[in-house]
Amino acid sequence: MEKQSKMEKIGRSIASRLSQAGQGLTKGVKKMVLLVAVVGVGIYCLLLIAGNSQHMLSRSSISFVELSERKILEQRVNGLSSYLDSLQQSASGKLEYDSLMRVHPHLLDSIREWKATLSQMR
Repeated sequence: MEKQSKMEKIGRSIASRLSQAGQGLTKGVKKMVLLVAVVGVGIYCLLLIAGNSQHMLSRSSISFVELSERKILEQRVNGLSSYLDSLQQSASGKLEYDSLMRVHPHLLDSIREWKATLSQMR
């Protein structure tokens, strides 16, 4: 019980700080912060998958991957690829794209590998 109340206090404290920090921001800025956070978490998850991609998507494990799971992986990889392509179309998007490539220089290589592996699974 004590740990739970301690966690609740920490959660409330963080929520209060975030609420205070966000009071001066416009709706558009808040949306942009949310978008950046969601993209960041998505990239982080994809990088976690990439670290295990040799095990998860190897030819020997193809039979273990369900058809629906393969389609979901294809949709996610293609979605990320098209999102990155769309970022390059505008000046502000290009800035974000360049930033992502600086932080994750091998992201495009990973996407190519995922696409190649997924195409072998067909």
